[in-house]
Amino acid sequence: SVVIDPGHGGIDSGTAKNGLLEKDIVLDISKKLKNILVSEGYNVILTRETDTALHHLSNIQASREIRDLNARTNIINESQANMFVSIHVNSLSEYPSVSGSIVFYNPDIPKSKTLAKNIQKALNEIVVEGVNRQSQKIKTAEFYVLENSEIPGVLVETAFITNPGEFDLLKTDEFRKQLAEAIALG
Repeated sequence: SVVIDPGHGGIDSGTAKNGLLEKDIVLDISKKLKNILVSEGYNVILTRETDTALHHLSNIQASREIRDLNARTNIINESQANMFVSIHVNSLSEYPSVSGSIVFYNPDIPKSKTLAKNIQKALNEIVVEGVNRQSQKIKTAEFYVLENSEIPGVLVETAFITNPGEFDLLKTDEFRKQLAEAIALG
């Protein structure tokens, strides 16, 4: 089984540009990914199925943001799933030319690196209107969900909302479908 974690939600829109919100994009991609995996026989758990934040599910003393991340991590750890994928949209306003997907993993969980490599390869191979995407490499980063999860998993930054081309693509159903298909393949 697989846990899919659409980042942000509710009061927390994540990154945004011209009314396009990360929380909406990643929920759509996550639902598409769930449908693909279910059709392939996977049992899939979504940390959220609607536009909601999850901080109210955590009972630790911390900021709203950390409680939200703690709730997601608890769902992952209690799921007894084989792996998880957390879905996000990247933003780098000072470098609008940067594009592509970046898959992050926790080096302390060996299977996470293999998963990251496979998903990164599939995402790098997406072709849009005959054009190859900017190829990226897997990275490690101290994201809460990666640091605190007990099962293999990755955090996928699907595209850069700050890149004009990817901003336009993220609005389309077709590109979101391509991202979901690549993650499923990986």
